[in-house]
Amino acid sequence: CDGYDVYAAEDDFLGTTKDGIDVKPVQIPKIAVGVSQDGTAGNAKLFMAVWDKVIAGGRFRNYDWTIKVDPDAVLIAWRIRDHMRPHLGQTVYVVNCNKFPGSPNFPMMYGA
Repeated sequence: CDGYDVYAAEDDFLGTTKDGIDVKPVQIPKIAVGVSQDGTAGNAKLFMAVWDKVIAGGRFRNYDWTIKVDPDAVLIAWRIRDHMRPHLGQTVYVVNCNKFPGSPNFPMMYGA
């Protein structure tokens, strides 16, 4: 992974990089998450608050891709890089709905 940011409602120390840099989250407002009409997490306001911070920070402009992952997800950057390589330089949106479980084309799109 060439770069990352962690977003959280509380300031915390998350660790130290191999280069000795302290990792702390970018703070966002604390936003309640309920249940939507379809029984999934009603977290649209939370996502909007995070994306507002992502855009305001501007670091995403330094990279080929910006990927949002859930806190309980595992991100394997080299696998995503391999699958996204054909789209380098393009504007693409990868649907993440777990619609294709088991598909070799979407191995990184499994929900928690």
